[in-house]
Amino acid sequence: MPLIGGFEESIPGFGTFRAPNLTPDNDTGIGNLSDAEIARSIRHMVTSYGRILFPFMEYQEMSDEDITAIISFLRSQEPVRNEIKPTEYGFLGEALIAFGCLEL
Repeated sequence: MPLIGGFEESIPGFGTFRAPNLTPDNDTGIGNLSDAEIARSIRHMVTSYGRILFPFMEYQEMSDEDITAIISFLRSQEPVRNEIKPTEYGFLGEALIAFGCLEL
């Protein structure tokens, strides 16, 4: 599966969730993120700027060695410039965030 992002999942009422560009492009991908920021995103489902990443798959218990392997793989890919629109939250998504059910 290409790692250039942009794939969308729309859930009525909750929002439209978009996959980010995971290539090491400095402008539109993960090229400017540190390994620690990427590891935090994988483990805690939080972006480098503090927004929630919805845990469609949870990786909190992943070993440090596995996280390092994933980051190494991502860094080894060809950078691809692909600007992705941000996730858009619907009424229910915004309500869950506002009531603290989901944290940003």
